[in-house]
Amino acid sequence: MQDMSLRSAVERALDAPGPWRWRALGEGVGGARWHLSGADGTWFVKTGDADVLMAEADGLAALAANGLRVPQVRGASDSGWLLLEWLELGSDRAEAAARFGEALARLHL
Repeated sequence: MQDMSLRSAVERALDAPGPWRWRALGEGVGGARWHLSGADGTWFVKTGDADVLMAEADGLAALAANGLRVPQVRGASDSGWLLLEWLELGSDRAEAAARFGEALARLHL
């Protein structure tokens, strides 16, 4: 199981009643990954280099502000964790990728 201080910090960021179910997803680039579910929804937690994760949070916020559908950032910490909305992959992946590409191209105009 993950470090209890990580668990406490993430659950405080959710600011919603538990209980929360943590399911380990294994290691990713730079850290561990979890699927987190509870009454408030379903979330993705990742750990790693704090600077990289904070930059990812900033980048996702910028993309969202420009109309792109990206995971909502629910929390991030300079101690090295990022809490994101869990997005289920649908069957229209090719169509979704095309829409995302078009929106990203408009952003760069």
